[in-house]
Amino acid sequence: IDTVTKAQQRGDAHLREAEMESAGGSVLVPVNCSQQLYDVIDITDSRAGLTAAKRRVLGIKLIYDTGRGEYTQRLFLGGV
Repeated sequence: IDTVTKAQQRGDAHLREAEMESAGGSVLVPVNCSQQLYDVIDITDSRAGLTAAKRRVLGIKLIYDTGRGEYTQRLFLGGV
């Protein structure tokens, strides 16, 4: 990093990454074969006080419950 502009850009990138991770969490949903990493989704849950809260999908985990014979997905979320 040899200029102030490059240093500013690097700092902005680190701040953006920290901001995205701070709004993190996860949600368990039915399997959606079209769900992709980095999609922006809206989450509405009155119990959590969320109304169309935008989150970015940062990870997807497919879970199979052998006892019930059911598949679910856990979406790992971050800020937009």
